[in-house]
Amino acid sequence: MYEAESIVHEWLNNLKSLNIEVKKMFGCYCLYCDGQAVGWIHDSVMSLREVGLTYLPEDIKRPAKGNG
Repeated sequence: MYEAESIVHEWLNNLKSLNIEVKKMFGCYCLYCDGQAVGWIHDSVMSLREVGLTYLPEDIKRPAKGNG
């Protein structure tokens, strides 16, 4: 089941300075930055792919072991 639109709008509002768009795909929303798939939104969580992270601003931190 697709994420509630209010959650998607909340994420997009936080990323509004970027060239971001979302498309419904496989039960979640695929997140694109500058036309490249960089992640997805599902279960109120935005997950980023390893590929394409150079498209995102430096101040967005990637999760890593020990950051929990």
